[in-house]
Formats: sequence, C-alpha cells, structure tokens
Amino acid sequence: MDDEDSERALCLVKEGKTPALILKNFYSKELCDIVSTRVLDHFSKKKFYNSKIGVSLVSLRNDKEEYFRRADSIRNLIQSIFEGIEDPRKKIHEEIKKIGKINSIDIAKENDSKYACGIIRTHNNESNSSLHRDNVSFEAPGFDVCSLENQISFVLPFQSSDKGGELQVFHQKWEKTDERFRKIDFGYYDRVIKPNTGSVKIKPIKGDLIIINPNFYHRIQPVSGKKTRITLNMFGGFLPGKNEILTWS
Repeated sequence: MDDEDSERALCLVKEGKTPALILKNFYSKELCDIVSTRVLDHFSKKKFYNSKIGVSLVSLRNDKEEYFRRADSIRNLIQSIFEGIEDPRKKIHEEIKKIGKINSIDIAKENDSKYACGIIRTHNNESNSSLHRDNVSFEAPGFDVCSLENQISFVLPFQSSDKGGELQVFHQKWEKTDERFRKIDFGYYDRVIKPNTGSVKIKPIKGDLIIINPNFYHRIQPVSGKKTRITLNMFGGFLPGKNEILTWS
C-alpha cells in the first residue's frame, strides 16, 4: 500500500467507513523483541502482577488531578522501555503526519499538564477483553480532549500469543441508546450487537501498526499458550476545524 492509498484508508477509518487500517512491518521485529524482553523483565521483578505499564484516562476520568499525577510519574518508566532504540510513539506520530498529510501531531496538553502518551498492555493465557468501545467525548467530558473529533486508536503488537488474541472489530458504531446494555464494571453485553452484524478479526502480528476507529465495538479474543500478548496502545483525535492531531492514552 503506497502513501496515497494509506491516506485514503486513514480517512475512511477516521470517518467510520472502514473498521481498520494496517501498516505492515511498521516497527522492526528485532526492536519488537527488545521491547518485549524489557517488558517481561519489568514484570518479573514485581511482587504483584499488573497487566499494563502506563495510565489510562478513562480509568481516572473522575479524578483529573490523579490522572495527570500518574501520567507524570510513569513517563520515565515507559521511556526506559524504549531507551536506546527507536521510540515507536514518535514513529507513529511521524508516519501518521506523513501519510495523512497532517499539519501537526503532538501529545495533548491541558494548561501546564501533559497527557500520558502510550500504554503497554499485556494479556496472558486465557485473558481477553470485554466487548467495548472508546469514546473520550462521552466518557471524559471533564478533560479538554473530549472536544476532539474523529477519534482513532493505534495498536502496535510487540509480541503475539501462541494462539488467539485477535482484535475483533464489529461493523457497528456505539450509540448513546446502547448504554442500557452496559456492564457495571466494564464493557457491554453481547446483545448490544445487532443481528447479522459482521466483524473482522485482526491477528496482532508483531511490528504491524493497527489503526481502528474505536467508536466501533471491539474486543480481544481469548489468549492461549505460553507467550504473552504485548501491545502499545494510544489514541489520537483531530482538533475541530484544523488538520491537526493530539494524542493521549
């Protein structure tokens, strides 16, 4: 796929006319292996298991001060994972700016506070994620990024599981009336998906950059085997009336 095709595909994802764009071999497999080793080494030193490195805005949507405090406190740790190698977050910024012909793309800021940029997620044997969607405008109205338009989501696999772990994206966008199907803890009941709705399952091949419109329902299929599924996840959104993107996690 050349840059012109990628630009058209990115527009279709942004506008919700196609579920995903995949940039093959975006990040080298050698660097993916280095990152995976560092991530697993980090967790091996922890007494208590945690499935992620980083902070999620939605998990702290009711505590802005704590979100920005954690975003600052975790920044050096995430940077250390990419120390001495090409930072995939910067590479995502550069590539999206190029193929989308974007004027500028930067990490979101609010007053003097910088948003978190990237969260590393892991899924071990038998783990998955519930059916859900991501919509910062609805979920985090107290944050400035809620005013951004056409949210997109970036997923960069560093390591795939032995089996499973596919990203399943349904051809159905979230609607506010769907909230009646929302679970108390996280996600939505399967019955939110309308009959005969199609879906696509995207295998998380290490080094491939997956870009989706997160307002479409999606979930991670159950993981199986000894290998941990490791990904970098971050969001982007367009400033209203401008050809500019801000990113966060």
